[in-house]
Amino acid sequence: MVIKATDGDTARIQLVKLNVRWFREYLVHDPAPSLQRITVPVLAVTGGKDIQVDPADVERITELVEAPCTKQIVSDMTHLLRLEPGEPPVRTYKKRTTSSR
Repeated sequence: MVIKATDGDTARIQLVKLNVRWFREYLVHDPAPSLQRITVPVLAVTGGKDIQVDPADVERITELVEAPCTKQIVSDMTHLLRLEPGEPPVRTYKKRTTSSR
């Protein structure tokens, strides 16, 4: 992956300036220790058509959180919690995330 090979704070990737430092830190971050310290009830919600985060991660959250944890995976919903009938919108995802509501 190109981002992992960078060493500065920003880089141009496909002519777009990105905060690659943030992406590198995000890619190596393990949320498990933080989830294990939660002591309040948790509602973990995701979309069944989330193409950014695997919906199966909700199950892992419920395993890690010691407090009461309720999970909900909404079948036709995306990462942005928008209803999306049909196939997940991989080709039009960027347009959908930046369009006005």
